[in-house]
Amino acid sequence: MSSPETPASLDEACQRFSRFLRENGYPEQILWVEHPDVVLSHRRLFVRARPTKTVWEHARQKYEEGIKNGHGVLLHAFSELGEAAIAAVILPQDDDAAQRHLIPKGDLKLSVATNKFGARRVTNRLIWLILSLRHRTASRSFWDDYLEC
Repeated sequence: MSSPETPASLDEACQRFSRFLRENGYPEQILWVEHPDVVLSHRRLFVRARPTKTVWEHARQKYEEGIKNGHGVLLHAFSELGEAAIAAVILPQDDDAAQRHLIPKGDLKLSVATNKFGARRVTNRLIWLILSLRHRTASRSFWDDYLEC
């Protein structure tokens, strides 16, 4: 069960997260990404351009799911792209995973990477396909090992 201070919606959580980002040297605007949106190649991230409304809706649904399941939610920024912080909504699979991430049970944790990955936006679908096929192993490793989600 979430605490009374836990934001009930991603809108409320984003207000806190934006302030936290600014305090930690990141832009306040947030670019939400999911696993299929990011490719890692030699410590550089390639981010697929997707409609803002679509990625916001996915992030909102994932946040609500995390609050509902009671394991907690991690909002984590790990790079910048222009005037936006690249961030993900991360849900621990169980209480053990939440404990390893130091996420309070049923609550919200905010975090940022101290060493930011370089990032570049990809708008061309063919280039995105080539990048995602060529670097899929490293990209999977990034999500599984670095973000553990």
